[in-house]
Amino acid sequence: VVESAFNATMRGRYNRIVRIERVENGYQHETHTVKARTIERQIGAAYNAATMRRTLFHGTRCRGDVVAKIINDPDAGFLPLKSGSRTGAKYGDGTYFARDARYSDDYASTLPTGEKQMLAVDVVVGRWARGRKGMNECPYVDGERYVRHNCLVNDVADPTIFVIQHSSQAYPAHLITYAQGGEDAIC
Repeated sequence: VVESAFNATMRGRYNRIVRIERVENGYQHETHTVKARTIERQIGAAYNAATMRRTLFHGTRCRGDVVAKIINDPDAGFLPLKSGSRTGAKYGDGTYFARDARYSDDYASTLPTGEKQMLAVDVVVGRWARGRKGMNECPYVDGERYVRHNCLVNDVADPTIFVIQHSSQAYPAHLITYAQGGEDAIC
């Protein structure tokens, strides 16, 4: 599934997958599962797992070994309060995820070998609202006093960018290492 989503959305970039590694971080997975259940209960009968829980892509070129920290550190994961400043947080403050790997490729880290890495992430997006610069909280759901949307997006009708403000909404499920050119092949 990850391989086909990556390949389908990287058209025109001519990248070949070197390897896909499954991430195993029990603490992060547990907190993500709790958050997913909480959002599902909050939304109730309107919850639709096909649209409200997605595999999205994330690339980061921050200093240090941020990818390893996201994957391995039980307390780190994605840190929305530290995210988005380099890109201007156009759709609000938080951690940015893309439907298309092609978008995340522009932000992916480059290894000393020249290969690149990005994450395929299980994200509970829940209900979304249109984001804009300066939004540091998701807006309230229409007609609700205390219930907020779960994420911000670039386009409500057909979102391609999702912004989360709670780290436990995202679990880094797979690390994709890829290179320019050649046939797609997993080693």
